[in-house]
Amino acid sequence: MIPTLVHIQTHLDDDLKLEGLARLAGVTPSHFSRSFTATVGESPRAYVERLRLERAAVLLVVRAASVLEIALESGFQSHETFTRAFSRQFGIAPSRWRHGSGSHRVTADANDGRRRSLADELPEGSLSPTTIRTLRSLPVLFQRHLGPYDEVPATTWRDVQAAAARRRILTQGMLLGVAHDAPGLTDPARCRFDACIVVDGPAAAAWRPTNGVGAQFLPGGPFATTTYVGP
Repeated sequence: MIPTLVHIQTHLDDDLKLEGLARLAGVTPSHFSRSFTATVGESPRAYVERLRLERAAVLLVVRAASVLEIALESGFQSHETFTRAFSRQFGIAPSRWRHGSGSHRVTADANDGRRRSLADELPEGSLSPTTIRTLRSLPVLFQRHLGPYDEVPATTWRDVQAAAARRRILTQGMLLGVAHDAPGLTDPARCRFDACIVVDGPAAAAWRPTNGVGAQFLPGGPFATTTYVGP
């Protein structure tokens, strides 16, 4: 299921109908739907729509594009369809969200809990303030944690490193933690956090999921980042 989840999160503006996702997974639509729902806890359609709406909720606050442009960029076919779905999800129209409560919910510090947890778990060191940095695309191996960010075990990175070592894959010494969701928007139980190690591109492309460890190419672009410095 890991490759399918990565495909969805990187193609939210594409056609993500059940038949296409099942074809990608190499199974029938009915089998894929049952397996996906059992694994993820949501149907494929509900999962895709929720991610699209949560992404749109962020874009409405941080981008100056029109509501229609954001709707199309988020995979919706019309302003009307998007507005109905958005209002159903958040209880407010997109235009009112942009100029009202949306900013507070989107900018709630997603890293506060994780920063406190890391401060307790990691060896003596320091965590930098959160800043916006533009990063290049990075090939990584990762293990995903679903749930509150302050419950991500620091040992998760060791599991990813161990999986790489078993395949004799050299890592580049860079560990990353990627928080995909804003806790002000997403149910904490559904927040996605990827514990990543950077590898070279061919290794990531050839990787097959094992023991919950998958591969992905993190897209380049602006990220809110916090850096740990220490042993």
